[in-house]
Amino acid sequence: MKMTAPQRKEGFSEKRKEREERRELREKTRKEKELSDWIPKTETGKLVKEGKIENYNQLLSRNLPVLEPEIIDFLIPNLQEKVIEIRKGRIHTFVGGIDYYLIKREELHQNETDKKLIINEEENVSKKKQKRIEAENRQAKYQATKDVISKISELEKEIELLERREKHLEQTLADQETYNNPNKATELNTEFIKVKKELSDCLIGWENLNEELSNIESQFS
Repeated sequence: MKMTAPQRKEGFSEKRKEREERRELREKTRKEKELSDWIPKTETGKLVKEGKIENYNQLLSRNLPVLEPEIIDFLIPNLQEKVIEIRKGRIHTFVGGIDYYLIKREELHQNETDKKLIINEEENVSKKKQKRIEAENRQAKYQATKDVISKISELEKEIELLERREKHLEQTLADQETYNNPNKATELNTEFIKVKKELSDCLIGWENLNEELSNIESQFS
């Protein structure tokens, strides 16, 4: 089943939390092993490893040199290191050593990537939703206007035929031969009046249908 954007975001958060917990455990285990395997090379280091110096104050009081980093780790196991990063004009503080900083930088990069994925997914969903709405509107508009458009199309064909007939009658009535035949002239004139009336009615109907179509289309704009 496809995950939604919020579910995906929650999944990313859980994974980041799991990675952080694993990292802290690995870091703790690594330091413990390093201190356990530590073989001091200086007198101060040997005194610390043998337990003859138990805290940092004793180290200071005896004014002993500290030449091995393991001495500090041994005496102050919970000592925190900080890495300060200046990036794009902003200051970021990372509580931990350089290894922790590099891990956090990778996590931040991954977070940014995850956010972009979520944003892109939400945008894609929004675009798909918009396209679906537009398609539904087009279909609804088509259903609402198809009958009116069909009537307009049929009426335009009828208007075209009437206009041609009207023009032909005008030309025939203006012909000298028609003037010389009163019966024929009367018959053609009657038809001409009828055609003009039908054409006028059709044009009114065409205008009414187009107004109706415009009103319907305005509901979908």
